[in-house]
This record gives sequence, structure tokens and C-alpha cells, in this order.
Amino acid sequence: MPLEKLSAFITKGSTPTTHGFRWEPSGILFLRSECVSDDGLDLTQSMFISAHAHQMLRRSEVCGGDILMTITGNVGRVVYFLDIETANINQHIARIRISSSSVDSGYIYHYLSQPAIRVYFGSITTGQAYPQISLRQVRNVQIPLPPLPEQHAIATALSDVDALISSLDALISKKKQIKQGAMQELLSGKRRLPGFSGEWEVKRLGEIGDIDPENLSNNTAADFFFYYISLESVDNGTLIDSQPYSFGTAPSRARRILRDEDIMISTVRPNLKSHLYVSASISGMICSTGFSVLRPHKSIVYPQYIYANLFGGAIAQQINSLISGSNYPAISRSDIANLFVPLPPLPEQQAIAAILSDMDAEITTLETRRDKTKLLKQGMMQELLTGRIRLIPPAAHAVSA
Repeated sequence: MPLEKLSAFITKGSTPTTHGFRWEPSGILFLRSECVSDDGLDLTQSMFISAHAHQMLRRSEVCGGDILMTITGNVGRVVYFLDIETANINQHIARIRISSSSVDSGYIYHYLSQPAIRVYFGSITTGQAYPQISLRQVRNVQIPLPPLPEQHAIATALSDVDALISSLDALISKKKQIKQGAMQELLSGKRRLPGFSGEWEVKRLGEIGDIDPENLSNNTAADFFFYYISLESVDNGTLIDSQPYSFGTAPSRARRILRDEDIMISTVRPNLKSHLYVSASISGMICSTGFSVLRPHKSIVYPQYIYANLFGGAIAQQINSLISGSNYPAISRSDIANLFVPLPPLPEQQAIAAILSDMDAEITTLETRRDKTKLLKQGMMQELLTGRIRLIPPAAHAVSA
């Protein structure tokens, strides 16, 4: 059945400033297309308008229970507008308000949020620079309807999984905040671990390790084979991918030879945190000259302690200060050498690094669980929203009728 048969008039909003209204520091919530995210309603992207503007733009009003869908740009993102009494939307969002008594609006929301529907909308967009779909195309979407009790059951099952995903997201965020606080205290010496005492030293990185100690130009092996790590290969301390090359065929920026327990420090756009600790599994790779490689002197420093400082300690603060205000931030090899770090005795460095590593492992475990739950939900949607799996047998519908 077409969506327009199940809904009140499907419409879109408008931008208040085009009607002579201005943005307000508080008032009625106003939602832009960025608020309709893949992870739900994102109010950090919202604005406010006056009560008068809200009254004049009643066509753009949305209420609890409405379904919101982006119709321009990143087309087909969907959120279920709940727990907020009212708001307004702009012209990049369609409002779908289910009016049929034989339809569960939660079921419609989950049906429209399927990846298959997103793919369908992507196939019918117009405009290359700024893709869009029309309200007519939204109204024409065909919705298969099982009996109402089954709609309720499907919506409840999928909403329960959404609630689990949201709770995991909240727990991950909390654990990250706890780790950030622990880093600020442990890496600065504000909080000492039990059994440790004494003064800390302050050392420059150039004093505690070698900077760019080994480069490909120094290696003359004719058949040298390696994997190359570019800036784009690293995301916030995680290796995403690497490319295989043989000697003489690599990109010109493939220069830095990596060894076990080296630390790669991004010198180009370092605010992207493209830093990486080199574990044994990637030792012997080559990285771009967009990194400087720090090879710590392990007799006086614990490499993972230094690495932790790139993300939440003194080194991170200094890098942020060096690149502040730059449109294309970069730091030099000499900048790296002059970065300083507070150093407790080696055993305390190891203990601090172990605690932070345990926190990382806990966060990774939660993220893995969340990602598996998302995959589970995708599988449930494919089965439940196509009728391949029935939650309520047809005989039960007949009895309830």
C-alpha cells in the first residue's frame, strides 16, 4: 500500500530566515537535515526559533510520533521523533505522520529505515551535485502490511534491539570519558598509583628516542617487499589498511622503515590523531613521510606510555598548541624532537600503560558487542520486514479476530 494512504499529508518544512525570522538562543526546537543522522536524532545540530516563528511556520511543525526523512543530500536517513513534544523542520526533511488506525507507526519507521529502502531512494535521486527526492516519491513508497498485532510485535522486537544498541553506545561513551579522565590524572602525576612515589622527570622526545632512525633511501635491497602505511591508513590510532609494494615501485612518500615498538606520529594534520603504536604484527612495514617515527630508548621509557601521551597527555596538548589556528596544520621533525613528556620511573610508566590498555580493551569489547548487535538487527529486519519470519502465526490472527 502506498505510504500516502497510511499517513496524513506528507510535507516538508522551510528555513525561517527566508521568511524574515531569525535564530534564537532558546525557544522552539528547529531541526536541520544534519539532525536526522544514521545514529538517530542528533540535537547537537539543532537550532531554535521564536514561538511567533513557530506559529507562522505551522506547516513545518513536527510532533511526537512523527517520522522524519531526509530528502536532499544524504537521502533516506530516517528517525522516529519521540520524547519531544514539538519542533520545526527545514525543507530538506519530509514529515510522515501515520494516521491510519490499522497501522503501527513504529513498524512504518522500521520499514523505512531498512538499508534496502535507502538503496532504493539512492537509485531514484535527481541532481548530481546535490541529490534529492520529491515528496511525491516519498508518498509513493509501497509498504507491505501484516496484520496490526504482527506490526506491533515486529516494531517491539526491533525497538528492543535499538534500545540495546543505544545502551551500549551510552556505556561506550561513559567508558571513554572515564578513560580520558584517567589519562589526564595518571599521565600528569596528579594521581599516583599505589606503591609508587618520588619525583618525575621532564624529557624531550629527542632525548628519550631516535627520530626517523631508518629510511628506505638507506636500504639498497633490490627485491625489498613491504606494506605501506599512508596517513589515510590510520584512524585515531587504528590501522585501517595498508598497501603491498616492492622496492622501487612504492609511492615517493614511502620512506620510513618501521620496527617493533616504534611510534608513528603524524606530522600532517596531526589533529586527526593519525598516530600509531607499531606492534609486532606490523613491524617491518614502511610508512609515509607524513609521519615521523619515534624509536624509544626502552631502557628509560616504556613505548606504550609515550604513545598514550599522544592522545591525552602532555604531548597531545603541545601538538594542539602548535597547530592552533592553522587551516592545514602540520608540524616538523624538530617539533617532534622538542615535544616534552613527564616521566615517572620505568615501572610506573609500565603500570600506567597497563591500566590504560585494559580500559582500551574494555571499550573495544563493548564496541565489538555493539557492532554485532547492529548486524543482528540488520538480519532481523531482512527476515521480519519481508515476512520470511512471522512472529505471530496466521492462525493466531484468526483467533484474535
